[in-house]
This record gives sequence, structure tokens and C-alpha cells, in this order.
Amino acid sequence: MEFTKGKKAIELVSEAEVADTLRKVRKVREGAELGELDALVKQQAQFGKRLVQKNK
Repeated sequence: MEFTKGKKAIELVSEAEVADTLRKVRKVREGAELGELDALVKQQAQFGKRLVQKNK
């Protein structure tokens, strides 16, 4: 799983954070599989697209 382009790891401060972090990653993955992130992804995909003005 690539979390950020070119980054396939999560840096944690201590081992105590591992279990909680894995639970959060699991929830995100499950939400993605259920389509719960589709609207957010579609919305975010609009950023960076150039607006085209129609000639009048």
C-alpha cells in the first residue's frame, strides 16, 4: 500500500502506536472497499484541473 507517492511506510514514534495505527489503516481500507471514499476521491480529483473559459 502506497500512502503517499513514493512512500510505502508510516513512521511512528514508538511501538505503542503500532496497534492503533494498524486499526486506523484497516478502517480506511475497509471504507475504500465499501465505496465510502468514492465521493471524496472524486471531489479531490477536481483540484488541479484547469478551468476552461468558453469564448463569447
